Amino acid sequence: MHLRNLCRILALVCLVTPAAFPQTLMYNFVHLGFSGGGSQVSINRWGDVVGTNNTTNTAFLYSRGVLSTLWSGPGFGTAINDNLLTTLYQTSHAFTYVPGAAQPTPLGTLGGFMSYPYAINNSGTVVGQSVSSTDGQYHPFVFSNGQMSDLGTLGGGSPQCSATAINSSGGIVGACVNAAGYWRAFRVAAGLAGDLDPRSTTYDSAAYAINDSGDAAGYSDKGLCSLQTGVCRGTTTYPVIFSNAGTITKIGGLGGTYGVAEGMNNLGDVVGLAKTSAGLQHAFLFSHATMNDLNSATVVNGSGWTFTDAKAINDSGQIVGHGINPSTQQFEIVILTPVPVILTSLTINPSTIPGGNSTTATVTLSRPAPLGGVVIQLADNNPAAQFPNGNTLTIAPGVSSATFPISTSLVLTQTTVSISASFNGITRNSFLILTPDHGS
Repeated sequence: MHLRNLCRILALVCLVTPAAFPQTLMYNFVHLGFSGGGSQVSINRWGDVVGTNNTTNTAFLYSRGVLSTLWSGPGFGTAINDNLLTTLYQTSHAFTYVPGAAQPTPLGTLGGFMSYPYAINNSGTVVGQSVSSTDGQYHPFVFSNGQMSDLGTLGGGSPQCSATAINSSGGIVGACVNAAGYWRAFRVAAGLAGDLDPRSTTYDSAAYAINDSGDAAGYSDKGLCSLQTGVCRGTTTYPVIFSNAGTITKIGGLGGTYGVAEGMNNLGDVVGLAKTSAGLQHAFLFSHATMNDLNSATVVNGSGWTFTDAKAINDSGQIVGHGINPSTQQFEIVILTPVPVILTSLTINPSTIPGGNSTTATVTLSRPAPLGGVVIQLADNNPAAQFPNGNTLTIAPGVSSATFPISTSLVLTQTTVSISASFNGITRNSFLILTPDHGS
């Protein structure tokens, strides 16, 4: 059984009404009309999505607002990179496929009867699991330069190992059953899987995502150890970050006792699923050290939907996962795209003052600032105007405008100063008129 399907089976899917929430999280919303049959779904930096249409049992590609069949043969779409190279699983084997090509390219196996591709990076390197001819068990593999290589196991008699994620530099993580029968998160070093917590191997964990910094995300159920048995398998499963430096950090939950991190981007944002205090399964976003229930976000045209898991997130903050359609009560693949934050105006009041005095400027955004806030760059074209608080202005999360002071110097003649504010490629300008102060 594939690891992510196991996580899905262990959790309940329930319908609740989204709660009110400060508008730091705002998304445009697309649903694809089918669930994907519980299989993987992947998103690249451009927002292209690959997965499986379970109504036709074929792989799909959703690109630039258009849903199409990726490959006409039966099977699953499992991953996509930024170059539109995808991975397929069909007839119990892993393939790569370029949309529009005549045929997919088989990756082979480790000598056994199957191989399954979990992830692909921009170099075209694929990782996954395959049955090995050496022991008939599932081993993690990496496929590169036309060659599939065995990444080894953690010593279990029935290892059930999978390499689940790979970053741009070839860093690989995954999960494997060890000799004691525990699922264990691993990282590949020198071509072989190594336990991510070798000092304490008697609890379950897994890694499902890795970013370009080498940080990984997954889950851990490490709890209080039994003095009688020495077993540390806990009653609570936590979403965690396995840092490249070797630390393991719990990132919290949504009030319940179950959580799994399934996706991670290069900004350190993590998505996944977690139980609420009522035992309901919800999708989450962990960003800027804050755990957020995605059912509490403001979702354009998504009223009544319940988002049950988040599988992946790209560096633009686009999230792909699953939700329950309130009209049909059906489980569907959903795509959440952050509503862009636009710098809409810069005003100065009063805009005409005697030199040597101060005034106040206001910048306004198109929507409340997201998690982490927004940093505005300030500039002027004349040293007669100064920004006493510095050349940047931070607008706090949930706030759509902020003010900053402008101090000025004495002028001998009427002087016009151009004040500018810039954010995300957009610059707004306003003019400040300084007049001689004849009363001084």
